[in-house]
Amino acid sequence: VTAVTQSGISGDGVTGTLAIGYDVNFSSNIVAGVFADYTFGELDGSGVYALNVVAPYNIEYDDTWAIGGRVGLARPGGTLWYLTAGYTETDFTLSDPFGTLKRDLSGYFLGGGVEQSLNHHGLFLKLEYRYSDYGSERVFDQAAGCCSESYDIDTDIHAVRLGISYKFGHREPAPAMPLK
Repeated sequence: VTAVTQSGISGDGVTGTLAIGYDVNFSSNIVAGVFADYTFGELDGSGVYALNVVAPYNIEYDDTWAIGGRVGLARPGGTLWYLTAGYTETDFTLSDPFGTLKRDLSGYFLGGGVEQSLNHHGLFLKLEYRYSDYGSERVFDQAAGCCSESYDIDTDIHAVRLGISYKFGHREPAPAMPLK
């Protein structure tokens, strides 16, 4: 029996996202929409595992895209609080002293955020948390004689996203004119 231990896991990265979507106001304060986004740049991680030998490894998430929906509550002052969910895919690479494993991973995402109007011309500031779950990936599998060894890693991502967006055709109501 071989024990697998893992330590020293760390990850970081800065990415950019391009998104396109469509929102509908169903009432004065309920908003729902659909979107697609593509994230460029890399999220990198590294660590050390022990499986018969101690080995450092590097992981990389790259070329991530998602389609999904959101539903939210619009508040006075141009603020939208929302929840989001959908489908996502990413390119995953794991490198260790024994080789490189590349996979296209698919999964789901869940998140929430707040969006604030910056002016009356369609500019918005958005802060969002997104959890993406790509399942578990087997990175080592060996059978020898009476024994077998395998090692699976979880491939989920927790991300905080800050961005500026522009909404075409966005119009806030004109301020009421005082009566004379």
